Amino acid sequence: MALQVFEINDMEWWAGEGRPEDILKAYMECVGCDHEGATGDVEDYPTPLTDEQMDRMTFAIGEDGMRLATPITFRDYLAKMVARGD
Repeated sequence: MALQVFEINDMEWWAGEGRPEDILKAYMECVGCDHEGATGDVEDYPTPLTDEQMDRMTFAIGEDGMRLATPITFRDYLAKMVARGD
């Protein structure tokens, strides 16, 4: 199974391997919320980003909460996470 980035909700994305249900479970355990609190709707599950989204969508805020001088694509950010061993 390949490492993917999943959209949890409009503001949260998680990288992982597994089914959407597995990603949601890990997110809820880490954040301490329920299904509706995570996705906004108990019917919704995380969806993996497409290749086009990975190349188009960017991070503008760094892990420290500060605006990045140069936004970075989700694909490039995922590569940085993997290189760091996250």
